[in-house]
Amino acid sequence: ESGRCDPGVQRDECELWEKLGWAAYAQALPPGPPLEAARAACDRAVRSSSKDGRALVQRALVLLARVHVLGSNVSEETIPLVQEALAAAEEGVRARPQDVMAHYASAQALFLRTRLMYDLGRDASMAQAISGYQRVLSLDPGFTWAVNELGDAYLREAKWELLRGGEAG
Repeated sequence: ESGRCDPGVQRDECELWEKLGWAAYAQALPPGPPLEAARAACDRAVRSSSKDGRALVQRALVLLARVHVLGSNVSEETIPLVQEALAAAEEGVRARPQDVMAHYASAQALFLRTRLMYDLGRDASMAQAISGYQRVLSLDPGFTWAVNELGDAYLREAKWELLRGGEAG
């Protein structure tokens, strides 16, 4: 029971539940229950040590996972989920300004918000997400997730411009 009060243990529990959520998603099982358990564990970790920036970053990653698993199954109700994930990511960056994962979470949140706006037919731009991924790569040039998602952001931005009758690039 003493481990339940340790923010590090709670953060680790949050990360474990997040991994279980991704595993469920990969196996076409419902990822919701493990991701909700992850969120609860992250919330406990943040409450027990608001100075632990790692818990803030992990919570942002869990909130982003909840949005990501929705895929293209989005609606107006998805907007608050994305906004919550973005706010959590920004809080993580403020707490850990040199943490690559904090900046990655922020870039991913900006990417997912813009992708959602595109999916809802709203005017948007990947510019902030692109800048975010570039910031991640300035901290860690070999971060392949950021390289991949930066390319995806450029591609989606170009497709959006073409759909609007503009020129890509």
